[in-house]
Amino acid sequence: MAGSRTEKIGTIFKRVQGLLRSGALKEADKPIWYDVYEAFPPKIPPAYERIVPQRTVPKILYPEDIIRVQFYKTYGNPDVADLQNERIKTTCQRFVEQYLQLMKTDIPKENLFAATASALKEQGIRLRTAEELSQPESSSETKAAPVTAPASNAPLSAPSVVSIFGEKTVRSGQEEEQDFIVEEDEDKPPKL
Repeated sequence: MAGSRTEKIGTIFKRVQGLLRSGALKEADKPIWYDVYEAFPPKIPPAYERIVPQRTVPKILYPEDIIRVQFYKTYGNPDVADLQNERIKTTCQRFVEQYLQLMKTDIPKENLFAATASALKEQGIRLRTAEELSQPESSSETKAAPVTAPASNAPLSAPSVVSIFGEKTVRSGQEEEQDFIVEEDEDKPPKL
């Protein structure tokens, strides 16, 4: 049984057990799961001939899921979720909670989504639709000056270190390098 590789003949546990008994597999090379499986065998052994019960998976749909679908269709994914901090709620979760609170009031269902969006905007949460995100903002702060080519046809030169970091920084760096230079006498052999 241990020499067979087909899954129809025996389970993997039986094959490893046979390899251990025959000495083909050393005790030190035994798989980690072997002792656990031996201590807690399954109620029904995983045999190939076993009939798998036919079960239908129930459809689970919460009311919040419908709200989330509508939110993501309208606003997309407006923020980044911080997976290390569970206390910070996403904009979608805040929207769902506000929607469920407003659902308890007498606001008609047709206006509930818009009422929730306006309530969140009053709280300072910025909601922008996908169309608004695709259009650039028209404020004067975000407009950058157009980049123009130099007027002359002179070749462009690479910037110098002094123009990037400033003359004072470059000179102080040269002085620091001088501190580490050791001058050797010609009469003495170099130290190794």
